[in-house]
Amino acid sequence: MKQKTRIKELRLKHGYTQKQMADYLIVDKSRISKWENDITYPSHDLIEKLANLFNVSVDYLLGYSENPNRDTLPTATVKIPLLGNIAAGQPIEAIENVEDYVYISEDMARRGTYFALKVKGNSMEPRIYEGDIAIIRHQSTVNGGEIAAVKVNGDDVTLKKVEFVKDGVKLIGLNPSFTPLFYTTAECVQKPLTILGKLVEIRSAF
Repeated sequence: MKQKTRIKELRLKHGYTQKQMADYLIVDKSRISKWENDITYPSHDLIEKLANLFNVSVDYLLGYSENPNRDTLPTATVKIPLLGNIAAGQPIEAIENVEDYVYISEDMARRGTYFALKVKGNSMEPRIYEGDIAIIRHQSTVNGGEIAAVKVNGDDVTLKKVEFVKDGVKLIGLNPSFTPLFYTTAECVQKPLTILGKLVEIRSAF
């Protein structure tokens, strides 16, 4: 039997538009529609964020339980380092010294290694603002269209949507007033350009 989620039901109950939910999850709006029609399903990280947004259990969200109570959700936390600033604009030098710590769930921590960076600049508005905390999962590759922490020139780190094109890589801000940064295939090797990790969560400064 095909899995039936309660994503649409809960979104409408809480009065969110598909765009508002997409902005919260940092995904394209088209993905929300596919989830609501049970064509595709969110990743485990996004399922947890949806459960938090709607204040229900994961099993209830996924249609496995009739009990929306969140009492069974894990409460243990793991601290990860807050390393400094990441540019939402032109790349800036990353501060690698640990400035502080933030906390993620124990369940999330079991699925990878994470670090946090404070956002500086406004090229990722209106989804990500200066002062927000970006939670990054260490990984050396991402899919086209995903948002990543990218190191350029060996020292400078920026937060951008990554698009792979025929002759190189584009690093794209969500703010349309910012011109995408383009690096040829040769420049990606020479500078070099390195994916540090995928953005999995934004914690608002407000």
